[in-house]
Amino acid sequence: MHTLTAFIDTIFENAKNDSNSAAESSTTRKGSQFEVIENERISGITLEGLTISGSLFSLTTFVGVTFDSCAFFGSKIENCEFVNCNFINCSFQFSEITHCNFKATTFKNILWDFTPVKRSKLQECTMDGSSSYYLAKHDSYLTQCFDLPTEWDEVPPDEEDFIEESGFFSQLLGKAA
Repeated sequence: MHTLTAFIDTIFENAKNDSNSAAESSTTRKGSQFEVIENERISGITLEGLTISGSLFSLTTFVGVTFDSCAFFGSKIENCEFVNCNFINCSFQFSEITHCNFKATTFKNILWDFTPVKRSKLQECTMDGSSSYYLAKHDSYLTQCFDLPTEWDEVPPDEEDFIEESGFFSQLLGKAA
């Protein structure tokens, strides 16, 4: 099987040298596949439109990193720390996130397909509704996290107002009597 693999660490090396070249490098590698990032510290970079497929991120600290429109497919993220990071318009498909720490990280417009987030800690994070559901689902611990405001048509009606307006209890009592 022949695969073309681009190494993501070259993007991070460029970020250390020059932030402009890192941004250029990340946009030219759209659709690339990546391998292993381990025991690294990555800070202050924006990654846009990357497909991160079949990769392993382990024991790595991300500080101030923005993942914009990135796809994580069949990847594993374990024992990583994300501080002041942003995940915007990203998708996680058939991946796994385990034992990670997220502090002051934003999850906005994320697609979660078959990607459990297990035994992770989230502190002071901001997230959309679906992210809130998936991040808290598998033994993860959320502290002082906030949900992003939703569109008005997505907000469910207040249950008490619905019950009073529909006359649910009066109908129930009338039938019981």
